[in-house]
Amino acid sequence: MTQLGTNPAGVFGFGQRPNVVPGVAPILTDDPADSYDPSCLCIRWLNPAAWSFAPAFTLGNAPHADANVRTPLRTTWDVALSKTVPVARARLTLRAEVFNVFDQPIFFSPLIDFGTQTFGQLRWDGGFPRALQLMARMAW
Repeated sequence: MTQLGTNPAGVFGFGQRPNVVPGVAPILTDDPADSYDPSCLCIRWLNPAAWSFAPAFTLGNAPHADANVRTPLRTTWDVALSKTVPVARARLTLRAEVFNVFDQPIFFSPLIDFGTQTFGQLRWDGGFPRALQLMARMAW
């Protein structure tokens, strides 16, 4: 989940973890829109006060994966409408599909390098914007 950008324990490799501060909520808000920060053009998602640096030559106690720390809810709504009508001796099928009807962003994971300026920020969204697809098919 979180990792240090430094090597305080003096062991091989990086990716060490900080200590968890008990009683401090790790997520700032449940709604990404509430924590948008125009100064960095990002969403401040994780609370940096919920972790602290591990002392020198020790390993942090933060778990590798924390069930209390999740990315924002990822939901999209897709709608399809279809109608088949007879035309002479054939059938005409009209279909309209709308993907991501409410244009909900799907955020990538927050930046997890504890101790950096960008820790806990959501900076990129993925998925796709609202899209409309129309189809007409004639079958004999």
